[in-house]
Amino acid sequence: MITSVNNKDIINISKLKLKKYRDKSNYFLIEGIKLLEEAINNNIRIKKIYLTDRFDYNDLNLEKLNLIKVNQQVFQKLTSQKNPEGIIGVIEKKSLPKSKLDKKLILLDNIRDPGNLGTIIRTADAAGFNQIVCSNNCADLFNEKTIRSSMGSIFHIPVLLNMDLNIVVDSLLNKQFEVIGTSLNGKLMYLNQIKVPTKFALILGNESHGVSNELQNKCTQLLKLPIFGKAESLNVSIAAGIFMYAFVDQYNETK
Repeated sequence: MITSVNNKDIINISKLKLKKYRDKSNYFLIEGIKLLEEAINNNIRIKKIYLTDRFDYNDLNLEKLNLIKVNQQVFQKLTSQKNPEGIIGVIEKKSLPKSKLDKKLILLDNIRDPGNLGTIIRTADAAGFNQIVCSNNCADLFNEKTIRSSMGSIFHIPVLLNMDLNIVVDSLLNKQFEVIGTSLNGKLMYLNQIKVPTKFALILGNESHGVSNELQNKCTQLLKLPIFGKAESLNVSIAAGIFMYAFVDQYNETK
C-alpha cells in the first residue's frame, strides 16, 4: 500500500489532472465504478488502478489488472471529486475507438463547455451516430467533466480531435455527404418535415456564437429549432439531442 503523498508514482499520476501532462503522456484518468466497468467491457487498456483499502472491488473483474492500494490521504491527491468512490484508473488514449468517417457524423465547432461536450458524445452514442469530429478549439475530451458527462460513451464511439472543420467539410462534400448546419439563420426544422440523406454530417456550434460563418457558408442546408416560448435559445447539448434523434428516426425509417 502507498501511504505517502510524496511517492514519485503518485506525484506523476496526480499530474494527469492537468491537460498538458495528459497531452504529454497520452494517458488520462477515469474515476468511479461505472467508468471502470465500461472501460473493461470495451477492452480499453488500463495501465493501473488506484483504490483505497476501504473500496470493495469483488464485483469488478480486476484479476488481471495492475491494482495499487493507497490510503485515503493519498487518494485525495489523485481525485478531483468531493465525495469519491475510491477507485481511479489510468487509461491509454490510443486504446480508444478508432476513426471511421461513415454515413452519420456529428461535427462540433468550438464547443467550449466540457459538460456539454460529454453530454453530446453520450447522446450521439445513444442515437447511433458513427463518429464525432471536434474542431481544434473544442473543450478537452479528457477533461474529467467531459469524461464524467459522457458516462463511458468515449469508449464506444470514435472521437476525432483537433480538426480543421473547414477541411473536413470540404472533404465530406467531395464524398457526396449532405452537410447540415444548425443556425439561428436557418430554416425552421419541424420533425415531420425532415428528409434525411444516406450520408450526412450535422454541425453544432459554440454555446454563445453558434456555427462559424465560414462553415455555415459551406453547408448544404441550415436548420434551426422552433422556439414556442420566450427563451432565446436552447442549451447546445439539448438542441443536439433533439436534432440527432429527429435525424436518426427519419434515417432508420427510410432505410
